[in-house]
Parts: sequence; structure tokens; C-alpha cells
Amino acid sequence: MLLLIFLFILLPAYPPIIAAGIINKAIENVAENGTIILLSDCTDYTAVFEKSVTVKSKEGSTFGFAPRYTYLPYKDATVTMEGLNFNGLSIYGSTQNAVETVTLNNCSGS
Repeated sequence: MLLLIFLFILLPAYPPIIAAGIINKAIENVAENGTIILLSDCTDYTAVFEKSVTVKSKEGSTFGFAPRYTYLPYKDATVTMEGLNFNGLSIYGSTQNAVETVTLNNCSGS
């Protein structure tokens, strides 16, 4: 995992590629409207999307995205999920008058 983070720091123009356990760190480090590529199932307890991003499985794979709580607390956040398998996905938005958008492309599960 350290190597993957190290590569991200050296090559910030490429999407961060992550293994399980560090989705929030990836969200923190990816650029606005950037892409996070999962290398394995994401089973973190929470995922807090502080900006608009795309989360997708590595090319040719379908990984699980199953944080117990997924939050979009910021105004006008847009999260796109591609090629993921959900297991009890729950998404929570802000309590303010904000528009949060979640787009699911080629995903399965519930």
C-alpha cells in the first residue's frame, strides 16, 4: 500500500490507485473531478466525499464498494461510481439546501 501512495505522490496526473482501507485518504488526495481506481473491495466503515470524484474498479474487474456510511456532505457534490458491486449501500447527503448527485454506471447490488 505504501508503494501505491508513493506512486500517486510522484505522478499526481494519474488517478490514485488504492487497495482497501484508505478510501478517505484517496478522496482527500484526488483532484476535484478526479478518478479513484479500486484494486480490491472497499470495506471501510465510512466514505466521505468532500468533492466531486469518480470511483471505479480496476479495468476488467468488479470490486465491492461497501462502506457502512457513505456521505456527500458538501454542496453540489457529484460522485460517479463505475463497475462496482454494492452490498447494502447507504448514501447520506447534507442537511442544507444542496444538490448532491450520485451516478451509477455498470454497477450491481443494492
